Amino acid sequence: MSILKVTQQRTGGTLKAKLDGEIIDGSLLPEPDLNGVTAVEMDLDGVRYLNSSGARLWLLWTARLAKGSVNIVLSRVRPVFIRTLTTIRDFLPQGSKLQSVYVPYFCESCNANYDRFMVNGQDFTRRADLADLQSHKCPKCGKPTEIDALIESYAYAFEAFG
Repeated sequence: MSILKVTQQRTGGTLKAKLDGEIIDGSLLPEPDLNGVTAVEMDLDGVRYLNSSGARLWLLWTARLAKGSVNIVLSRVRPVFIRTLTTIRDFLPQGSKLQSVYVPYFCESCNANYDRFMVNGQDFTRRADLADLQSHKCPKCGKPTEIDALIESYAYAFEAFG
């Protein structure tokens, strides 16, 4: 069984949930009390791994959240979620929004991998400039890098959930 920690905090009509760990078979996603909740904000920065069994659990959990007619906002979304949401239909409920994401890059000059943090409305919009995504300067050596993912995945995510 995996260790997934979900920390929840409620402020007024907003339920904030921070997920930390792996979402796999046996992960426990708690049943939230949505009485009076109008928005759920999920911080996914700590999610390190998601497999197909975990994706099934996620789908069931977010479907229950969506039944509560709440707005779902995801922040600090890791590449594993972007890959999954572009391959599984309805991985995020209709109306969900991406507040911020990490985009993976690779620098051939210094052989470094890094994630670029991007904020909706500041670094990307629904109609993101794909040229800006394709290359970025390496924070280590300053040389041009390349996105280390399918650019179409991020283009779709920004368009559908930006």
